[in-house]
Amino acid sequence: MLNLFSFIGICLNSTVYSSSFFFSKLPKAYAFLNLIVDIMPVIPLFFFLLAFVWQAAAPLVYIKKKINENFYYKRIYDNSFRERASLLGAKLGYVMDD
Repeated sequence: MLNLFSFIGICLNSTVYSSSFFFSKLPKAYAFLNLIVDIMPVIPLFFFLLAFVWQAAAPLVYIKKKINENFYYKRIYDNSFRERASLLGAKLGYVMDD
């Protein structure tokens, strides 16, 4: 039982000392890199979030394509479009059959 308690004590002590590792400072010669070093641990999180954005954007491309196709076909078969085309044809001397 003593070994278990000593193991727990070692783990607790190591967590206390390892937290100081995250707050270390760069040498003065590399102080201009402080901002980059502070941001670096967050970069993998950006890739993780990018995966979700990518998955959400993929269906939007498909939906946009379908909307454009439907708009194109609706414009071709729209009665008002046919009426305008027949009026234009009548002005030019053409007869359009329905």
